[in-house]
Amino acid sequence: MDFGLPAVLVISGFTLAVAGALLLLSWSLHRSPTWIAAPGVDPVTIAPYNKTGIDPASWDAMRSFRAVILRIHIGISMRLSLLLPSTLLASS
Repeated sequence: MDFGLPAVLVISGFTLAVAGALLLLSWSLHRSPTWIAAPGVDPVTIAPYNKTGIDPASWDAMRSFRAVILRIHIGISMRLSLLLPSTLLASS
């Protein structure tokens, strides 16, 4: 079964978009509190939308790291949304 190049691009783009979303989600749930906690603060006590106990320098470093992943994720998703209609039309 020959799917052709557009289908391969859609599948690989979808895979990368989902991987980026999962990476961002898992990072937010598991890694962020331990990375941004100020020295001497238990990461478990950090609450969402509350900057109490957060080290500002660590916060900025985390945001800049996530910005790269988010930019790639959005770029792939946008390109995928433009490529998907042409792939569906070509396959019908």
